[in-house]
Amino acid sequence: RDQAQGLIGLDILANFVVAYHAERERLVLIEPRTFEPPETRDWLSIELTGDPFASGDNGLFFAQAAIDGRYMPALIDTGSISTLLNWVGIDDENILSARRRLREELQDAIGNVEPAVRARFSYVVLGTVDFGTRDIMIIEYDSGNLTQTAGRALMVAGTDMFNDRDVIFDFPGNRLFIRTTPRDGRGAGASSQMIRRD
Repeated sequence: RDQAQGLIGLDILANFVVAYHAERERLVLIEPRTFEPPETRDWLSIELTGDPFASGDNGLFFAQAAIDGRYMPALIDTGSISTLLNWVGIDDENILSARRRLREELQDAIGNVEPAVRARFSYVVLGTVDFGTRDIMIIEYDSGNLTQTAGRALMVAGTDMFNDRDVIFDFPGNRLFIRTTPRDGRGAGASSQMIRRD
């Protein structure tokens, strides 16, 4: 495979409907005027909003998330390969105790360190779509670096949330469409006829 030579930013992608075909590992950019939303039961729609903490539009897209019953906004980040959660979003005592233990062990060796922990969550929902059990990296970052309000629980939904499903990012229409069934090798990915007018 060819190595990636760059990253297409949201400043470009926000002008298109972006379809990702999981089985084919293919990305298709669609002109919004030619896009026809999927109307089958195989697809669920998630509303995308602007920054829930901001008074104005900062050009980012968010969806409502729930992780093991705790609700928080999720930044939809097509430029991140990993889904992340900040420590403010954690209230599980087992995970917090692992953080304290790692912090103590590492601090003795190299000074003040905020450890990153990969944790398994049994209930991860984005909008209305249940993603089931997911491993999410928990790292130290302030929501104020990504939004206009600091100190809030915030999930960053990276591409690993979607890599086993067909997904359509309708940025101009503020919607995200996700195929209900993950890729399992039996079903075909979304066809271009389903997601655009000819």
